[in-house]
Amino acid sequence: MTSPAYAQTFRGLPACPCQVTWIPALEHELRRQEIIQGTLGIAQMIGLYEASGNTHGDPNGAGLRKGGGFADFWLTGRTADRAVVVMRQMGAPATWRRPPNWDHDGGSEHVHSGMRGCPHATVQGLAQIWAVEHNGDGLVGNAPDPGPRPVPDRTWREGIEWAKEQETMDEERTREIVREELAKAGSLDNVKVDVGGENRIRLSEAFKRLFERTSAQ
Repeated sequence: MTSPAYAQTFRGLPACPCQVTWIPALEHELRRQEIIQGTLGIAQMIGLYEASGNTHGDPNGAGLRKGGGFADFWLTGRTADRAVVVMRQMGAPATWRRPPNWDHDGGSEHVHSGMRGCPHATVQGLAQIWAVEHNGDGLVGNAPDPGPRPVPDRTWREGIEWAKEQETMDEERTREIVREELAKAGSLDNVKVDVGGENRIRLSEAFKRLFERTSAQ
């Protein structure tokens, strides 16, 4: 397939401008939630893998709808399941973990992800977004969506803003914890801080975490 005129090269593969913006933001949130380290392995973005049914690319698509917004990532198992949750929250509702042999032809396990609001998505890609909105799995036969549900109605741009809000809320929570613990203890010695759930760390570690996070921005 000849890449459409709007395509950009992203990590050696053709991608639409929306993907070039969204994927790094997604990776940042996945790292922040300690789901991945580094970057995602990408199988394809704009492409014509036959079993994908033109969700990744369609040379005959009208206007800009020749491919984009849909990507396949090399993620498996529990990591894939956790990543699907984040991707759906970040404006990619047509996201599923495809298990081994998902196509009944030896297809590899991966995460298939489709972004809402991408003007480059093919008609077939838009059909998958429609499918998940109507509780389908986006494959031939349209079995029930395996979830997670409900599916947020965010676009990919709104998804990036959502992720930024989550990070800000976490930083504010950490600051509040520091203030509360300092007010109670008045010293850093042997003070512990509850950062939510069952996880407890020393106050000095909370400071370190906060400073590392803010200095990295």
